[in-house]
Amino acid sequence: ERPALSKASAPRAIRGAIIQRWEGSAPEMDQPPLDHHYIVVHLGGDKRVTRSRRTETIVRDVPTRAVSTIAAGSSYRWTTEGPVAFGHIYLEPGFFAQTIAEQFDHDPAKVELHEDIGEVDPLLGPLCHALVRAADGDDLSLMAQETQLEAALHRLYERQSAAAAKAHKLLIAPSSVMRIKDYIDAHLQQQITLDDLADLSGYSRFHFARGFK
Repeated sequence: ERPALSKASAPRAIRGAIIQRWEGSAPEMDQPPLDHHYIVVHLGGDKRVTRSRRTETIVRDVPTRAVSTIAAGSSYRWTTEGPVAFGHIYLEPGFFAQTIAEQFDHDPAKVELHEDIGEVDPLLGPLCHALVRAADGDDLSLMAQETQLEAALHRLYERQSAAAAKAHKLLIAPSSVMRIKDYIDAHLQQQITLDDLADLSGYSRFHFARGFK
């Protein structure tokens, strides 16, 4: 049960998501497993956030407009030292997977939301903050909100993919690299597209572009 001073905006639905803002709720919260992903936008000032589950505990100093991500099915205990104010963007997993699949040429069945705490990004933070503010009024039209949500998901997945690439470098087999180079040398006078090269390499368009670079 939230304390008496807790304030919450009315939930606002847009395509693929529900958005709601919270303020003054309890500094300790048990988060049950949910059937959707969600993005948390930290508001109200800098704070220290602790996330616990069984034997795992993570502590982060989180600035305003930083973003945390929680995947569907996860369950944690959260403790906040500092101002308790945040916005939630609840995402339908199917919508997230399909949006990312279309933007990055992925198989939707293989798209996952990677969890993080207090991620700071000069583009992602303002996009998510604008969506949360729109839950309080009509700062953005419904179409503008849907466009900003897609842009936020693109940026989020782009950042997560870059982090994953550092930990697990995307590689292309040397034989494929040679085949691609030979093809380019033989067709310099013709238009060569990224799709042509990806098909020739045997990799997806996204994997080929990142790995070949």
